Amino acid sequence: MVGHYGTAVSANGDPYVWAVMDRNSRYAVGLTMDRDDDGIPNSDDNCIGTANPNQLDTDVDGFGDACDSDDDDDSIGDMLDNCPVISNPDQTDNDDDGIGDACDSDDDNDGIVDGYDNCLWTSPGDIVDDAGCSIFDLCPCEGGWKNHGAYVRCVTHTSRDFVRAGLITQVEKGAIVSAAAQSNCGF
Repeated sequence: MVGHYGTAVSANGDPYVWAVMDRNSRYAVGLTMDRDDDGIPNSDDNCIGTANPNQLDTDVDGFGDACDSDDDDDSIGDMLDNCPVISNPDQTDNDDDGIGDACDSDDDNDGIVDGYDNCLWTSPGDIVDDAGCSIFDLCPCEGGWKNHGAYVRCVTHTSRDFVRAGLITQVEKGAIVSAAAQSNCGF
């Protein structure tokens, strides 16, 4: 009987190979080949019980993403992590869009991708120009103005540019300039 082998299925459904090593059948060996039937032998599979033919292991911790409950190894489980494949233990989400800043390409959710956004922390809902800046980003109240008039001039000129770009109407410009004139900015 030396050299006899075959395949079988265990009681829990795992396929395996069996072999008889000597004539007395004393050394029978069973080896589960591919428990999850993903084409990767168990000996090389980083998720033996879960199919994952690509063997992706984002955090390189030896556990494939298909069976790893923390793919970025940041101590926040994937189900609660707002960036499951990029480490971000602080879970910062500046624009409250449910996507963590570490993996969000538009941190202030103004429609301008961060790489092209000159004002990364524009307040949610603010109208922005093509550089990602609002009127109040370009004319901040605490901008070290020479006086109140300098602040109001900045708001007036910037809101005029926003009207020309079709971002706001003349009526909206009037309200913005009026609010700037009544503010305490620049004093």
